[in-house]
Amino acid sequence: MKPLVKACAGKDLRARRDEAIVRLMTETGMRAGEVVSLRVADVDLTRGLATVTRGKGGKGRIVPFGSQTAIAVDRYLRTRRTHVRADSPDMWVGDRGKGFSYDGLHAALKHRAQIAGIERFHPHLLRHTAASRWLSAGGSEGVPDGRRRLGTQGHDRQVHRRHRFRTRRRGVPQAEPG
Repeated sequence: MKPLVKACAGKDLRARRDEAIVRLMTETGMRAGEVVSLRVADVDLTRGLATVTRGKGGKGRIVPFGSQTAIAVDRYLRTRRTHVRADSPDMWVGDRGKGFSYDGLHAALKHRAQIAGIERFHPHLLRHTAASRWLSAGGSEGVPDGRRRLGTQGHDRQVHRRHRFRTRRRGVPQAEPG
């Protein structure tokens, strides 16, 4: 979502963290809880891989990401080095010397969405964006994270189709490759 990425412009910790999160979620389809639970050691920038150790249902997986996301995560990590909690194994840190929770992620992304002029935003929208981009790029009807196939899970297919239709009809900005 280009407008959401643009809303993260800046060189401070918060801006770099938020851009890295938006890019990671949009590209990989990771759930908000999975992103929040990432550790620094779970991200391999050289290979462009993130290891989800606490996925839905207790299942882990490895998700790939591209160079733009790697650059954004690297910028965040370099800025993070000066943070009070720089030695924390948690990937994400708050901007006031605190940790970063699901509520913090939700508030940060909601703030960026307001700046971008996106109404009715919620973090799960980024997962929908990832699935739509995956299918548009010629991916199989399997969810990008490999959890299950959309073709065998009619409910998922209907939810994603309904979501695309609903966002177009209501005039909510359509997800764009970032």
